[in-house]
Formats: sequence, structure tokens, C-alpha cells
Amino acid sequence: MLKKPPVIIKNLVSVTLGQLFSGLLVLASIVVIARYLGTNGFGDYSYIIAFVNIFQFIADLGLATIFIREVSRDKTRLGQLLGTLKSLYWVFSFFSMMIIIFGIRLTTDHPDAHLAAYPAAIATIALFHMLSYSTVFRAFEEMEINSAGLVLYRLVFFLLVLLVIKLQMGIIGLMTALALSGILLWGIFYIIVSKKYIRPKLSFNLSSWWLMLREALSTGGTIVLRKTLWYLDTFMLKALATSAAVGLFNSVYQIVQVLYLVPWTLGVPFFPIFSRLSKTNPRQLHRMLNSLLKCTWLITLPLAIWTTFTTPYIIKAVYGVNFLPAADGLRLIIWTLPFLFPTALFFSFSRPSEDKGPILFALRLPS
Repeated sequence: MLKKPPVIIKNLVSVTLGQLFSGLLVLASIVVIARYLGTNGFGDYSYIIAFVNIFQFIADLGLATIFIREVSRDKTRLGQLLGTLKSLYWVFSFFSMMIIIFGIRLTTDHPDAHLAAYPAAIATIALFHMLSYSTVFRAFEEMEINSAGLVLYRLVFFLLVLLVIKLQMGIIGLMTALALSGILLWGIFYIIVSKKYIRPKLSFNLSSWWLMLREALSTGGTIVLRKTLWYLDTFMLKALATSAAVGLFNSVYQIVQVLYLVPWTLGVPFFPIFSRLSKTNPRQLHRMLNSLLKCTWLITLPLAIWTTFTTPYIIKAVYGVNFLPAADGLRLIIWTLPFLFPTALFFSFSRPSEDKGPILFALRLPS
């Protein structure tokens, strides 16, 4: 049954505000770090962050949405499902930690990057377990807790980045700041879940693991693959070009990534509405999707046009003259926004549900 409108509005407002403030903090962090490290250092930093983010996406793998769906149906299964989810995340995080450490050491010869791999691996573990508790809040439709936690995480990281720059701790200090921010939010989320819902206990049940993984892989694999491909260019550039090229590319690419998260996040509160209308009123769903498509183009097309004509001024004002060679890249990549925004909103159809009606309906839209 669809939640009452005030609940949907509350979730939409909290998610929107959380994403807005979080996005601003991410952009501020990227700019400050890029100016501090320069093109070469920012390339090494972006390469390590690509490793961390890929395993953050793998951490989801559809498991989070399977968990949310099942808990939403039967709240009494919270303890069992959370125990299964957390045990799976511990296994995943252990292997991810090993891959990150050895992967970075084998693919780069920078000594600081080798040392930075260790706090980066710890940050990945924290991200895995932050996500496990985040799913509990989403299952109970308390998006404001997630939004507040996300803003706190980004704010703490930004403040620690400023401290790292003041102390001249370099890329190792930046990765340590990321790890400390994640550990802090992991602890806060653990306390909230323990006091508000249930004290989490690990459950190493192989049959439960298999049941959750089987469903998650069938529905979440595509999403993980799409998000992983976001960082394929960074790995290819690192293999074929210099760290400076990686830094220049990521200086503009990460801005687009931050903007892309806006429609993706806004799709979360709309999912129950899409799912319901796909069964009860397909025509109304079609009208809603058309309206959303028009809104995204009204926002993104003027933004793309304005950016195209002002790119050198934007790059110089934001990153400094050393990053001016990235201007042509921004001119090109900004034109992906008119297509990425509606794609992100409509891809919420692919989240797990009883059937694939919403997905099939979305696939029929172009015809």
C-alpha cells in the first residue's frame, strides 16, 4: 500500500535537501583537493578513489534493495535479514580490502599511493557497513536519517581535508580523512539502529546467503555494471597516459558525476509511486514520466549551453590555470547531462519488485 502523501513529501524534501548540501560539500572537497594536489597528485587521488567507489557499488549489488523490499513487507524479519546482510558485507569487505591494497600497489609506482591504499581499504570497509545500516532507515522510510548522516559524513570529510592541507599530509592524509569520516558515520548509524530498532547480530547462514545473493544478482547486477563503468575511463587513462591526464579528466568528470547523483537520488522517493501506477494506472504513469522528462530538459539544456560558452572561465575560477587544458573536456562532457538526468530517473524502474512490470513498461515507452 502506498504511503500517505505527507510521508512521501517528507522523504522527498529530506532526500532533496540532503543531496543538495551533500553535493555542495563534495564539489567543495574536489575543488580544494585538486588545487592542493595539482594535476599529477589529483590524478593519483582520483585513481585511488575510483577503487574505493567501485567496491562501494559492488557492496550494494542489489542486496540493499532486496533487504528493503523484504523488511518493508515483514518488519519481524529485520533481525534475521540484517544479520545475513551484515555477514555478507563483512565477507565482501574483506576481499575488497585485499584487492584495493594489492591492486593499487601493482598498478602504480608512487610510494605515497602505496601507503594511501591502506586507509583507502579501511574506508571501503566503513562504506560497506554504513550501507548496511542505511538500508534499515530506507526500509522504514525514514530518509531524513540517511540524509542527515550523508551530510555529516561529507562535512566531516571536508573539515578533515582542510586540516590535512594545513598540516601538509598529502594523499595519505586525504585517504585517512576519508576512512575516519566513514568510521564515524558507521558508529553513529550502529548506535541509532541498536537503540531504535534492533541490536545487529551476524548470521552466517549459507542458505540465507544464497537466497539473498541469487535475487540480488538477477536484479542488481546491471546497476552495478553501469556504475562501475563510470570509472573505467580513469583506469584506462592511468594505464595509457600520465597521472596529470587522469587528474585533468577527473577534474571535470567528477563534477558531472556529482550532478548525476541528483536525479538518481530523487528517484528513490518516486519508486513506490512508479511501481503502483504501473499496475493501477499506466496512462497516468506515462503522463508523469513525460512531465519529468520535460523538467529534466528544462534544467539541463540551458545549463549545458551556458557551460559550453563559459568553460574556460569556470575552470580557471574553480581549479586554477593549471587545469585549463581540461576546458575542452568539460565542453563535451556537459552535454551528457540532458541524457543522464532522465536515464537516472527512469532507471528506478529496475529496482527489485514483485514483477518486472515497471521495467517492461519503461522499455515500451520509446515505441
